[in-house]
Formats: sequence, structure tokens, C-alpha cells
Amino acid sequence: MFSSSYRAISATSFILLCSSLLGAQSAPPLHPPNPKVLGPAKWNPSPQEVSAAYWTLEPGWSTTLEMRNNVIHHDLTVTPVIRASTGQETPLAPVTIAPQHVIALDLRTAVTAANRTLSQLGPFGSVVFRFDGLYPDNLFGATIVRREGEPIDFHFDGQAAGSSYTSGGIEGMWWLPAVSSADYLILSNPLKKTVVGTLALSSASASHRPIAVSLGPGQTKRIDMREVLGPSSIGAVGGLTLSLPERN
Repeated sequence: MFSSSYRAISATSFILLCSSLLGAQSAPPLHPPNPKVLGPAKWNPSPQEVSAAYWTLEPGWSTTLEMRNNVIHHDLTVTPVIRASTGQETPLAPVTIAPQHVIALDLRTAVTAANRTLSQLGPFGSVVFRFDGLYPDNLFGATIVRREGEPIDFHFDGQAAGSSYTSGGIEGMWWLPAVSSADYLILSNPLKKTVVGTLALSSASASHRPIAVSLGPGQTKRIDMREVLGPSSIGAVGGLTLSLPERN
């Protein structure tokens, strides 16, 4: 009697265990919840600016304005504004750019279409691209300066106008390999206030007296390095440091 009851209980337990295992194996696998799909960021645009440091339409030179809309879901209407070296502004016709598209404008053609002459603009300056967006990075703006008949282009990528800095400076190098060489340092101020600094030039053989630099709002300066360094710089290479004071 006892052994029969024990076998019955064992058999029942075994059947229940097998049923539980089969039920667990037949249950659908668990999956993580579906990700929540978010739409584009709320579009509350505000005025933005991106500045490129240099353009020129002097004889033998040309400049192209390049604009790329980095926004996925919205057009951007951009107004390129040509700044003379003095900071005086000349707005060009607005351009509407589709999402993630690029537009290139020949500056000489755009200036003619705006009924402006080169004598009004001066020989060189900077460019500011104005538009309504969420951030300055919504637009990539640049100038491409070309020497006609030569294979080299000079790219001046735009940056947010008024990018913050505390103190420090900018470092670079100069090189005058031959008597016929030309080397220019371009300094452009995209801010709406005057910026002052000190330019220090050096070479392997000498250090030169620091040069005080002052740029008014929107101004651009072009420094002829061969003229500043003198005849002894021919065939030489050196460094330059533009030191900026602490920003107020």
C-alpha cells in the first residue's frame, strides 16, 4: 500500500514538473519594449550668424561662397553679407537651401546681381552668413579663394560669429621660400566690438618686436609678412603668435 501510494505521488510530481517545463518552453520569448520614436526637434528658430574670414576679387583672384544646410527637416534661407575690410556691410540676395543641400555662389556674379561695384566693396574683406535656425551649426558656410590659372584653392571655413574665448591666442607659421614668394596673414574680427591683441613673429635666427593689433567691429586686416619681416626673411621659416587679452 505504502509503496503504491509513493509511486503514485512520484508519478504525479513528475507529470506536473514536465508540464511546467513544457509550458515554460512554449511561452513566447521576452523582448525589450519597442523604442519610442521621436520626431524632429521643435523648430523655434532665432537669428544666427556664421562668419568666414576672407574674400577677395582683386585682379587674378576669384571667390566662391559655399553654403550647406545641415538641417534634415527644414529649409534655410541664408543672406550672405559681404564685409569690406573696414567692416562696412553689403547684403546680397537671400538664398533658400533645401535640407542637406549645398549651394555655391560665384561672388563676382552675386555682387553684379546686387548692383554693387568692386570699388564700393574694396579689395578684400570677410563674409557673414545670416539665417534663422536653432544653432549656428545648422549651416556650414565657407569662402573658397582661387588664384586664376593656379591649381591651389584657399578654404576659409566659417565659424559662429562671437564664439566665446577666455584668453590665450592663435599660433601658426610663416614661410618665404623665394624672393618671388608672397605670404599674408589674414585677421578678421566677426564681433560687434573692437578686439586688441599682440602679434609676435619669430624665426630660427631672430625674434621680432611684438606688433600691436587692433580690429574694429567686422574689420579685416591683411598683413604682408615679407614687408614686416624684411629682406633677411627670404628663404626662412618661422612662427607667429597672436595673443588675445582676457575677454570682458
